[in-house]
This record gives sequence, structure tokens and C-alpha cells, in this order.
Amino acid sequence: MPADAAPSPPSASGPSPTGTLAPSAFLARWFHLDQRDATLEEIDATERAAGTTLADDLKALAAALPDAPPKPLADISAPLCRSLLACTRHGARDVPRLAIHTLGHLFARVGHRLDHSLSRRALAVVVAHVVAPVQRINDHAASPEDRRLVSATLRALHWVLAEARGALYLSPPTAKSVDAIDTDALTTIVDALHWCIFRAKSNPWLAASTFRTVANSPTLHHAAVTRRRSAASVASPSPSDSDMSDVDGAAREPAGKIRLNALTLLATVAHAAGRHLFPHWDKFLGVDASSLLAVMKNDALPRVRTLAAVALAAMVDGAKPFLGMRSVAGHPVPTAPTGASFTSLSQKVAMWAAQVHAACLACVKHQPMPSAELVQLIKTFSTVAMTFDYSTRPTDLVAYVTALLDHSAGPDRLVAATALASLADTLPHLSTASLPANVIDRILATTTAPKSGAGPDAWRLVAHLAPSLSPTQLDAAWTAGTTVFTALLTAAEPAFPAVPPRTTSPLAPPVTSPVLVCVEALVAAAAAQNHREADWWQTVLNTVVLPLVTREAPGEWVASGWHCLASVPVTVLDGMPRPMQVLLMTTVLAHAAAPDEGDETGASETQAQVRAAACRAVGAMVVVPAWQEDDQFLHDAANALLAASTASSLPIRVRAAWGLANLGSLPTLPLPAPLLADMTHAALAASTDHDKCRASGVRALGVLYARLLSLDQRRPTSSLESQVMAALSKAIAAGPVKVRWNACRAAKCVLEAKSQFENADRLVASLRKAMRGGKNFKVRIHAAVALGAVGSRVDVGVAEEVVSELLEVVEREGSGGYVGAMAEYQRELVVAATEAAERVLTVVEDKGEEEVEKVRELRARWRELRAREDEVEVGVRALSVRVDGADRDEP
Repeated sequence: MPADAAPSPPSASGPSPTGTLAPSAFLARWFHLDQRDATLEEIDATERAAGTTLADDLKALAAALPDAPPKPLADISAPLCRSLLACTRHGARDVPRLAIHTLGHLFARVGHRLDHSLSRRALAVVVAHVVAPVQRINDHAASPEDRRLVSATLRALHWVLAEARGALYLSPPTAKSVDAIDTDALTTIVDALHWCIFRAKSNPWLAASTFRTVANSPTLHHAAVTRRRSAASVASPSPSDSDMSDVDGAAREPAGKIRLNALTLLATVAHAAGRHLFPHWDKFLGVDASSLLAVMKNDALPRVRTLAAVALAAMVDGAKPFLGMRSVAGHPVPTAPTGASFTSLSQKVAMWAAQVHAACLACVKHQPMPSAELVQLIKTFSTVAMTFDYSTRPTDLVAYVTALLDHSAGPDRLVAATALASLADTLPHLSTASLPANVIDRILATTTAPKSGAGPDAWRLVAHLAPSLSPTQLDAAWTAGTTVFTALLTAAEPAFPAVPPRTTSPLAPPVTSPVLVCVEALVAAAAAQNHREADWWQTVLNTVVLPLVTREAPGEWVASGWHCLASVPVTVLDGMPRPMQVLLMTTVLAHAAAPDEGDETGASETQAQVRAAACRAVGAMVVVPAWQEDDQFLHDAANALLAASTASSLPIRVRAAWGLANLGSLPTLPLPAPLLADMTHAALAASTDHDKCRASGVRALGVLYARLLSLDQRRPTSSLESQVMAALSKAIAAGPVKVRWNACRAAKCVLEAKSQFENADRLVASLRKAMRGGKNFKVRIHAAVALGAVGSRVDVGVAEEVVSELLEVVEREGSGGYVGAMAEYQRELVVAATEAAERVLTVVEDKGEEEVEKVRELRARWRELRAREDEVEVGVRALSVRVDGADRDEP
């Protein structure tokens, strides 16, 4: 080591009052180990001078490290690490093992502070010490010291990789060097783990070759008895775990300690380098007893079974970001890969998916077992469910849900809570549409029954399932949800400030927010079903909306009330008594116009929730026919949404842009020109905002600018026209799909509002490009509809090119080639292009200008293509009408 890389040795302070050796005292006493390779004579001389041995000092240091002060320990961590690495080369008995053991304690405390090169050196030294003793264990030639060395080495490797995650990489891992893995070190670790987990000859059941042999063996019976009698708990790994301790090491089963540490290290490797561990899955997910699944099912020690589940979950979770699960569909599941035949990666993944699911299901169904083990098995099963694709395996999905429902209704409260939370976390990521009705009924019965004491996870689960509930199921969930909601609402008395901080809300129990989310989801699902009677919706207004928005209540409650109101059908709102309409108008405008604090406190976050929900409610209210007749309400709504469009909170700006688009889409809008101009500029800003804002922003820009063009007393400037055309052209050319087709809708509105434009060429070129190519039919359909409005906005030559391109699309797409929903979209595109070509041709023919012969050719070509159509479909005609209407969908 370079001399300038280590500090001068601190003065020895001797043992601490507790009898342990302080890290600085150890470093002062054995500093020469850090400087150069000390001879045995020098070490003996140091021991005689100190009156102690190096082994005793290492034991004392290991005992002192967990409680050492962080700052002084961090200051000497590098030279202390180098000294410990030097101790691993010592030839005395126990010293290398104790040095590695102490090194694990050091990395557990300050491993994240050590530089990459020192971490790499420590990894190399520890890996080098694990190979020989592991091989001796496998060859039945190991001594008890070898077993203790392996156990200490595995635990030290765990802490090196857990705290210095870049130790396995040749350079500090970054976005560019993530693949620079130390393959030699990883392969050595994997081989050692395989030996330690599966080749311990002290486990008789591991000699079995298949699951069936294991299932029929007397060893499994003994293991089952052990599992029933055990009440072991699972603790997270700690540097002072007794698996590494010299105090009780001889009293514990050596192979069990080795497997515990090996499984802990396997989980750590999966977290640190999951992508690079994937090629080694065959060593851990085989079809015989040498498999994590076999250990998880059959090992005699509950903690070994539990850590096997932890390791499996880490491996599966680490593979999730890059494992292409869609390739599994359609491939048969082989029973086992044979050496004589080639097995593709997708077939292996299918095999692993089936085996892992079957093993997890069998383990979760096995009874009884310690609660901690069952909790981990449920978590592992949930990780497997979210990683392996169940969309093509609905039977497995039902089995997973049923198994967790069984435990959610069990007597063990910890297990029940874990099962319910796992379902609430995983089902939003799974294809729940394939769940049969009886399973959904059982979920509702389990989560909403009065005796179940449904908590937050239960209501989150019901909220996720709400869109797929049948009317009968929705009624049952609504009854249970509103019962809890009403009880909580009653408990909120007396009234509190309208928007209190979250931390001081009297409704602090965590069940509050999930119940509100559940009620919102059920109301939205009922609106989507569109068959509820007016009386049912009146009950929603009286039971949920009005109690929340018309009294002083916590902010999240007020926000939920406005979200529910936005889902109420227009016909119901239109038929409300006038006094109730006025009350809601006044209240919603007050909340929508609330000032945006702009800070990061809990109070301002709640205010932002209320204001965003109120803006959404305003956007839904302006399309109600009875409320459109109130000019003052429309004027106030426009000002409130205009002010909200400049808020610092993104959700507020998103709802404001959506409300402005709905407001501009009304049949009549009695607003003054200056206000319309300000709204147009706000929409222009929203069109270049966050992607969540842009779709509503471009739609608002189209309808508002078109309405501004219709006013004779205030013509927009050419500068504004240029900005609008540029914004729409950019949105059509690139961006999310929803932004692009909304921009096409906006372009149609703008083109139809004026007969002549100075900057229309760029917009028309973007529409032509979007219509000709691209994979999204919805964008192409809207672009074709918009091109039908070109007409006299461009010269005759460009118009003829537009017609020619439209007819080319009709010819190309009219031949079919798609099936299902894509075929319907293709048909709509053909009809849209045909009608758009006819509109542009009609305008060009009316002009009667030059190139009449070419126009006649295009008309003849159009008639020929039109004659091929069996009938005129009304889908696109309805679409062309709908593009100018208000949008009741949530932004």
C-alpha cells in the first residue's frame, strides 16, 4: 500500500471500559500490518509487547465495531480495512477467519463510505478464502474450522455486496458501465453458493433426485413434523448474528448455518447484480432436489425455508426489468430440459414460471407453519405473480388469488393482513378481467363483510376491482363502502377548517383515504355502466357529495366530493333543483379559485388536491345544459380556470386545461374577446407543458382559437396565428398518441374557422405525414378528418396532392389485412379518407381554376374507389361531429 494512502497510526488507547478493544487501539497496535507484509516474528513480538494475541484482539474488535461511534469509525475505516485484509494472510489458526468475520462487521457499519478500489480488493480477498474450504466440505475432507471459515466468509461477502454494491463491478456502476461486471468473481460466488446450499452431505433429503422421490421419503415426514413443532421467527441479517459467533457456533448444526448464510448471500447478489445472475438460474431452479424450490418446500429448518423464499423473491424481482415475459405465451411447458435437445430461452422461462408457481402454491397451502415463514412465502408468491405473466394462465391466477384469500380470512392477524396487502398490491398489475365472478364475489365478501374489520388494503382492493364489477357486485360494495364512509363522516364532527394540514386532521387513521378512493372508484364505475336510475344518483349526491363539499371538512374529503360530482351524469346534474345548483356553483368556484401557496408543506399539498378536484368539477359542470344558460357562471368559471392554469401544481394545471377545453367546446360561449384571448394564450402554454397537460392543452387551443377567429371585433394577430400553427404542427408530429390525435382534432377546428391562413402550409404538411404513416390508427383517422377541412386554405396544387394521398390511403388500407379491433380501425380510416377526399375535391372543383383535367382524373378515381364500398359507415361521421363536442372523460 502506498505510504501516503494511510494515516499515521493513532495512539493506542487500550481496551474500553466494557472490556472490548476500540478500533483506533487495534489500528495503533497492528498498524504495521497495513504498511507491509509483517513476518510471524514481528507479529509474535507485537503480541508479547501487548500481552495479548492477534486473535484475541480481532475478537474484541468484532465485538466493539457494532457500537463504535460512527464519525471516528468512518475516519479510520480505510486503514482499518487494509489492516484486516492483511490479517487474512496470517498463518496462525483462527486469525484469517476472525479477520474476515471482523471485516464483515466493518462493512456492515461503514461499507458505503469505502472507495470502490478498496471494496473490490476486499471482495477479491474474501472470495479467495471461500473456494478451498468449500471444496473440502464437498469432498468430505473438511474440518470444523473449515465450516466456520465458510460461514464467516459467506456472511462477510453479504455485507461487502450489500453495503458496497459496486464491488462486483470493474468500475463504479453508472448508466454507461453497468455491464462491466467481474464475471470471474460472480461465477466463483455462484459456484460456492451452489455447493453450500445443495451439496451439504449432512442433509439426507438432498440426495433425492426428483420432487416425487422427496415427497415419498421418510426425511420429508421428519421435516414436516419439525415444521409443525417449530415456532422459529425470521430476523433480518445483522452483523452480530449468532451464525457467525464463536460463542454458540459449535452448538448449532454446521450445515444449517452455512445454508442460512449462503441463502442470505444469494439474495444479496440478486439485488446487487440481478441481470448478471440470470444466466446462472439453471443452478438454482433445476427440476431435481438441487433447487431453491426444493429447499423452500422440504428443508427441516424453518429459517432455511424462509431464506430460500427470500432468495427466490430477490432473483425473480431482479429479473423483472429485463425479462421478456411476453415470449412465454404460446410455448409448451417442458417437463425438464434434456442434454440432447435444444431448449429455447422462452421455453425455459415458461418452465420456470410453471415450476415456481406450483412450488409457491404448494408452500402457501401447506399448514401449519410459523407465521414469519408464511408471511415471507406470501410475499414471495406475490413477487412471482407480478413478474411472470398470468394473462395466458388464468387458472394459475385464480389459484393465486384463492390461496391468498384463504389466508386473509384465517385466524393469524399478521398472515391475514399480509395476504390482503399482497392482493391489493399485485392485482392492479395483473389481468383481473379473467377472474370468474365467484372469485370476485369472494373478494368482496372477504373485504367488505362487517365482521372482517376491513382495513386500508381491503378498500384499495375493492377500488381496483370497481371497473370490473357487475351491477349486483357494485351494489354490494357500495353498501359496505358507504356504511363505513358514513360512520367516518359522523365521527368527523364537530366541523374543522376547510383545508387543514394532513398531520392535524382528526381523521388520521390510515383507513380514511382508501375508503374515499374506494367510494370515488365505485361512483366512476357506476357512471361507466350508465344504467343507474336518477334516484340512485340523487342518493350519491345526498350521501356523499353534498356532505363533503358544503361543509368544513378535511381537504382530502372535499377533494373526493368534487371528484364524485364530476362523475355524476349530466342528465342528473341538469335536473337538480336550482337552489342546489347555485349552492354547488358558488362552492366549486370558491375552491377552484383558491390561491396556490406554492410551498411544500402538508397544508399546501392538501389545498392543491382540493383545487385540482374543484377544477375537474368545474370542467364537468360547464357542459350541463341548465348551467350553460348562466352567463355569470360561465364567466366566473373561465376566470377560475384561467387562474388555475398558471398554478405551480401539475394536477391543477392538468384539470384547468381540461376545463378550458370543455368550456371552449360549448355551442355558445358569451365571453368577451379579451378573456377569450387570455384563455387562448393559457391553452398555448398548456400545449407545451407536461405530457399530462398537452392533450387537453392542444384540444383547448383548437377550440378557443377557432372561437376567437369567429369574432369580427377582434381578429387575432399574425404572431398568435404563427404560434398556434407551430404548436399544433409540433404536437401532431411527435409526442404521446393522445396528444397527437387531440392536436389533429384541434387542427380541424382551426382550419374550419377561417378561409385563409398565412401559416397553414406547415400544419397541413404535419397532417399529411401523420395520415400517411404511423402505426396508430386513431391518429391517422383524425388526421384524415382534419385534412377534409383543407379546402381553400391551400392552393390548388397542394389540395390536389392532399386528395391524391387520401386516395392512396384508401387503396392501400381498403385491401384489409387486420383482424378484430384493428380491422375496425382500418375500416374507419378508409371511410374517413374517402369522405375527406370528397370534401377537398368539391372545393377544388368549385374554384374552376387550372389543371381541370387532373381534377377530373382525381374525381374519377374517387368514384371508382367509392364504388367498391358496400355501404357508407356512420362511425367516422359521428366521429367528425364528436371532435367538436365537450369531453366528459377525465383528463
